[in-house]
Amino acid sequence: MYEYLERALSAIAWPRETTVSAEIEPGGPIVWLDVDLPELEHMPTHSATVATRGLKVNIKAKPEKQRRSDYVTHVHAVACRLIGEAFGALPTAAVVILSGYTQRP
Repeated sequence: MYEYLERALSAIAWPRETTVSAEIEPGGPIVWLDVDLPELEHMPTHSATVATRGLKVNIKAKPEKQRRSDYVTHVHAVACRLIGEAFGALPTAAVVILSGYTQRP
């Protein structure tokens, strides 16, 4: 079960480096996932939009509030994806416990 879950999780193409470790209770009813989340500093600092006229791309700096909001959205999406993948890969799983952490103090 562990090898199957590991293959399923390693097949995910993450937009940012995301390291996941897993542990499964014998028989598979409980799955523990630990995820090393990306840092806020790794989120994009600029956004690009297509100009309304012409073939031009406008690039502008993102406000700090938008970067933080994007980070929160990304972290929650990572958590939901991992939990969903664990339940999808292991039909005997009844509970998935996820712990997320960063390397930041």
